[in-house]
Amino acid sequence: MLVCQKNFWVKIISISCHIINYALSIFIKFKIVEEI
Repeated sequence: MLVCQKNFWVKIISISCHIINYALSIFIKFKIVEEI
């Protein structure tokens, strides 16, 4: 049970990290486009 919960949280954290990285990369691209 605890192991399953731990894996569940690790999955959520990794997914949220991927989403944050994706959003940051898009944001940086837009900032670069605006500066040019």
